[in-house]
Amino acid sequence: MATSVPTPSSPTRLDERLVHPLEQLRGLIRRYVVIEGILAALIFLGGWYAFLLLVDYGVFKLFTWDWVVESGRWLRGAALTAALILLVALLVRRIIIRLTTELSYPSLALVLERHFPDLLGDRLITAVELADVERMARYGYSPAMIRQTIAEARELVGRVAVWEVFNWERLQRMAVWAIGLPLLTVLLSFAIHAVAVGGFQPRAAAWKLWHVTTLLVERDILLWDTPWPRRALLIPDEATAQGLRIARDGGAARLRAYSYRWVIADRNRPEGWRPLLWSDVTENWIGRSIPAIPFPLLGLPDEPNTRTALAGLAGAPLLPAPGSFPETNPTLPTDPSAWTVDELERRLFSKDEALQRRLRQAMGDQYGALLAVFHRLEALANDPAWGRTLRHLEVPAQVFYSYSGRRTAGSGPLAPEGHNAYVGEISGLKEDVRFVLKAEDFRTPPRPITLVPPPTLTLLTATTYEPAYLHHPAPQGRGYEALRGLRQRMPEQRLSLTGDKSILIVPSGTEVVLTATTEEPIVAAYVLPKVGRLPGAKPGSAAPVPLPLIDARADPDAPAAPPSGRTCVLEFRNEFRLTAPVECELELVNADGIRSRRELLIQVVDDQPPTVEIAPDIIRRVGNRYYVTPRAKIPFHPDSYLRDDHGLSKVEYLATFYPEESEFGQGLRAAHALRALAPLPVPGSPAPLEAAVMTHWAQRTTQQPPAQEAAFLLAKFYRLEQALRRETPEHLATLLQQPLSRENRDLVRTFKLRTEILPRRTTRSDGSLESFRWEVDGDYFDMSGLGLETPTGEVQQRYRVDLTIRATDTNFDTGPQTAITAEPLRLLVVSPADLLVEIGKEEEALAVKLDDALRRLNDAQRKYAYVRSVHESQRLDELDPARVRAKDCAQDLSKARELVQQVAREFRRIERECIVNQLEERTLIHYGTFTNRLDRVLGDNPLTISPEEDEQWRSGRLLPEQTFPEVETLQQRVLTSLEEGRLAEPLLVVQADNALQALYRELSKIRSILGEAQSKDRLIRELTALIERRERIRQELIRWRAELEADRFAKEPAIGPAGPVFLAKGESKRLKHTIRWRQYEEDELSIQLTVSQPQALQVPAQLKLNFETHQNEFDYEVRAGNIEGEFTITLTPKSGQPVTVKVTVK
Repeated sequence: MATSVPTPSSPTRLDERLVHPLEQLRGLIRRYVVIEGILAALIFLGGWYAFLLLVDYGVFKLFTWDWVVESGRWLRGAALTAALILLVALLVRRIIIRLTTELSYPSLALVLERHFPDLLGDRLITAVELADVERMARYGYSPAMIRQTIAEARELVGRVAVWEVFNWERLQRMAVWAIGLPLLTVLLSFAIHAVAVGGFQPRAAAWKLWHVTTLLVERDILLWDTPWPRRALLIPDEATAQGLRIARDGGAARLRAYSYRWVIADRNRPEGWRPLLWSDVTENWIGRSIPAIPFPLLGLPDEPNTRTALAGLAGAPLLPAPGSFPETNPTLPTDPSAWTVDELERRLFSKDEALQRRLRQAMGDQYGALLAVFHRLEALANDPAWGRTLRHLEVPAQVFYSYSGRRTAGSGPLAPEGHNAYVGEISGLKEDVRFVLKAEDFRTPPRPITLVPPPTLTLLTATTYEPAYLHHPAPQGRGYEALRGLRQRMPEQRLSLTGDKSILIVPSGTEVVLTATTEEPIVAAYVLPKVGRLPGAKPGSAAPVPLPLIDARADPDAPAAPPSGRTCVLEFRNEFRLTAPVECELELVNADGIRSRRELLIQVVDDQPPTVEIAPDIIRRVGNRYYVTPRAKIPFHPDSYLRDDHGLSKVEYLATFYPEESEFGQGLRAAHALRALAPLPVPGSPAPLEAAVMTHWAQRTTQQPPAQEAAFLLAKFYRLEQALRRETPEHLATLLQQPLSRENRDLVRTFKLRTEILPRRTTRSDGSLESFRWEVDGDYFDMSGLGLETPTGEVQQRYRVDLTIRATDTNFDTGPQTAITAEPLRLLVVSPADLLVEIGKEEEALAVKLDDALRRLNDAQRKYAYVRSVHESQRLDELDPARVRAKDCAQDLSKARELVQQVAREFRRIERECIVNQLEERTLIHYGTFTNRLDRVLGDNPLTISPEEDEQWRSGRLLPEQTFPEVETLQQRVLTSLEEGRLAEPLLVVQADNALQALYRELSKIRSILGEAQSKDRLIRELTALIERRERIRQELIRWRAELEADRFAKEPAIGPAGPVFLAKGESKRLKHTIRWRQYEEDELSIQLTVSQPQALQVPAQLKLNFETHQNEFDYEVRAGNIEGEFTITLTPKSGQPVTVKVTVK
């Protein structure tokens, strides 16, 4: 048993035979610790390698999730850091700590005693502790015993096998794990590869494992962003790769990507690979010479665009296809770096025999070398040793996209487009999302789709330049033609931006400048035609037309304008001024390519022609003609008016007139014509020339008399037009450039025709009438202007007159436009006697009405006699019959009054008719006095119209015995009593009866006056009309005979007259004359035209007439200057009498 001894204060040198086993044990322990630590580290590394294979590569192969692509580098850094910490901790714990722990001899002795207790017992530890014999002796130990114990321990230690102290089987197991785990990983990898490829390929599997291992080192140890090689390679186009920005209001994100088969490793690309370019294929790289390729010969005839597969990646542009495919296409790039091997392979191995023939002819033996290069590339791609340098991929069967945002997610396919391109759209997005493209196990990095608000209009204004004639009268001293082509600038107006369409309404001929301002800057603006003509647009084309953007900085002195890049302008100026509606769309494009559209509709209001609505008033209509005297002033109905939507420049009367022949004259001409047919030749007749002459003469004698035309300005319009405020041409030019501050109403747009018949009275100091006359005032047509009245003492010739009113507007830009009455006012100019005959016929009808009124008054007297008898005899039992008779009497009285009112109204109209026809004063007094008597009987108090009537009225001789109102009042009082069931006062009944009898006598007097007048005047009128008719026939015969003789024997032509002409300043008009060639020997006639004042009128200096062209009439143009007044045009023929035309310019 060991004895406890005090610890020595200083080390004591042990016996070498005891130290050697202990030192040997110490060395073995350290070697064991190092070996165990290394094996533990190797097991950890093998496990970490297997873990990385499973977690990194295995997850990628199973789920196509690559944490290099999908996650940040921090995750791999954290995993690597954790692994290193675990490895360091393992090494520190297994090696460092154990090696740095002190192994003392007593500790080593105890280790040996514990492993060999039967052999050593406790002798070894005692020998070690009691090695200092002398010191131990001082503590009372026996030196001899100590030495004996040391000797025994020395002997026993020499027989101890120190290496048996360690658990060498544990190290063996660890060694098996350290070697077996990697080996198992390798074998398992080989097995998986064999299953994947369908056969055991150790070389390929080894290279595969080597490539995977090196990628694991790069990815997870060196933390390089090296993605796993994929079965496909997708490269988005430039727009898709940068992320898309689309319209927020429903725009679609268009995705496009290209897949490539031939790829080469490139650490500078995020995918780790890029398309193999022909410039990458070198002789040093593949071990073969690279022949030169004639790139211009590689064109294909069936491609819509000649482009490379690297469009957008290698910088190759899109090239337009030629119209007809040539053998050589010089537009193809010749730089090898612009061609991918995919594109060259597609063209070289296409089925286009012409392409292959061209290449063989151009390259000769080099064509085979070129094909050998592709075979060499195929061999290298199939060599597993090149797996991390060159690959030949398959074209993906399907390509998908997927996107996600905070609240939305989705996915969909991309459709193949040809040339290994794939396109797709993502629509209906409501928020910003991120998307990826997927093909096989390839997955692009997430890219954003940002919803961008489309360009928004904040202001849409229109500056219009309307035709000047809409707002200004003609300038001083000029006609409305001076406004032709001029435009008035209008105030700027804002168009509404609400709703789906902005509408602008402008007059026809307006120039418009539309200015659109956006909230944010834009890069382009277009207008898309729909309806109408647009500046810059081809007719019938719907292609967008670019609009200029306003740069406010271009002109430093320009007024304040919106910021640059926010304003675009659409101008309809000059030949594009608006004459028809225009419908289009304004398209705005911002820097992100986002587009917005706004519909624009410009409605054009056409300048309507004037409206002329007139009708005559008062004058008498007989058949389809109105009878008027040659001095008549034709009045117009109160509802007559003239109107134009923008303004009138001229209103004039147009009269066409010609003499009317009597029925006798017409019959005489017809008989003469039939007489000419008598010598018509029959077949075989020897006198065809005589028959032809007679037939021609019959035609000449049976034609209607030549018609004349006359024009007169409408006086009211002339006064209104002259009162307009007119500007000087210089000031007008200044006003046109300034925005119109107010709507100019100083234009004659509408006016009504009003005719008034006014009494003109003069009285003496005592109030009696001294003189009286009627005056026609207001708007009327004065027939005397035609000069159709015959001189005094001659019979009035009848004339047919077609009267119209023609209105001309101020639109000299495209017109002017004119309008006339729908139907001309057909007048027949007759003598006063003829007119009075027609009036007399109406008087007979009115006399019948007066007789009817007297008959009704007579019936009323008989009925009222019974009422009077009942009241005189006080027969109360006959009260009801008396009431009935009183009512009947009142009805008869009322009807008689209505008849008299009708007669009075018609006679008042006849009086007015006589006034407007300017008949004799005695006729006016006759009808006026008679009508006044009727009015007085009806209870009115008309003005006297002559001193004689005034004197009779003042003396009481014209005071009626009784009037209708007085009789009706008395009878109503009697009827009221009867209605109350009692008899009226007898005196009242007697007064009513006497008044009725007095009214009958008064109306009988008036009727007798009418009868006497009818009898006497009718005879006078009929005799006068008969005399005039016979005189007209006589004059017609004389005139016809004179014309016949003149036309038969006269050697000079006769030019017919023209009526008076009225022109406005600057107006032009064609005047027409008739011509009778008579027996003029020549077929041509020259006429000289002279003007009384050449500065006022412009006419042709000479006219050349030809018989074939101008058989019956000719015309010429007259243009008025700027001088007002009356002028004459004299037409002097080479042979014959001159003719004068009167022209008035106002």
